[in-house]
Amino acid sequence: MKNKVFGIYAKVFSYTVLILVVVIVVAAAFFSNQISEIMQVMERQQLTSIFAPLLSGLEEKSNDEIIIFAEEFHQRNASVEFSIIAENGETLYYTPNTASLNLARAGDEMQNVFFGGMPVDNRFQTIELLPNGMIIYMASASSVGVVHSEFLQRTIIVLSVLFVIGALGASLFAYRITKPIKIIAHTTKRMTNLDLVPPPIPRRDEIGRLAEDVYKMYEALKTKLNG
Repeated sequence: MKNKVFGIYAKVFSYTVLILVVVIVVAAAFFSNQISEIMQVMERQQLTSIFAPLLSGLEEKSNDEIIIFAEEFHQRNASVEFSIIAENGETLYYTPNTASLNLARAGDEMQNVFFGGMPVDNRFQTIELLPNGMIIYMASASSVGVVHSEFLQRTIIVLSVLFVIGALGASLFAYRITKPIKIIAHTTKRMTNLDLVPPPIPRRDEIGRLAEDVYKMYEALKTKLNG
C-alpha cells in the first residue's frame, strides 16, 4: 500500500512540475521573441533617423551629385554602412565594408531579406525605397544580440529560481493531496483486521466524504458481525 501511495505522490508531483516547466518554457519563449521584435523596431527607427539627412538629400540630384553627397555623409557618419542603388539597378555608391554585408546587391531577393530589418553579423540592416525609385541598403552596429543575450541570461536565472520555488510548492501540494489518501489506506488496513478505528477527521471535500463512507461501512460491518 505504501508503494501505491508513493506512486500517487510521485504522479501528482511529476504532473505538477511538468505543467510548471511547460508554462515557464512557453513564457520564456514568448517574452524572448517579444523583446527581440521590440529591439529590432527600435533599431530600425534609430537607423532611419541616422540616415534621414541622406534620404532627404538624395532627391532631385544627379548621379554625380548623389555620389558626392553620399561621400560627405559617410565622412560624417563613419560608423554606418550603406549602398545606393539606382532605379535601373546600377550601384551608384557603397561604403568600403558593404561588400561583406552584401549591401551592394540589388533585386527582389535582397529586398525581401532586408525590408523588415534584421541583425546580421552584429549589424542591423534595413532598406528604404525612395520615391524616385532608388534603393538604399543601410547597416549600423546592432545592440539586439547583446541585449537579447543579457535578457536570456537574466531570464534563465529568474526562471531557475521560479522553478525551484514552484517545485517546492508542487511537493507541498502533492503531499497535502496524498496525505489523507495515505491515512485512508492505513485506516482500511486496520479495518480489515477489525481493529478499533477512530472516526475520520471531518473534511468538506471528496476525500473527506470517502473517509466517512468507508468508516460507516466499517461500523455497519462491525455491528453486523457482532450482532
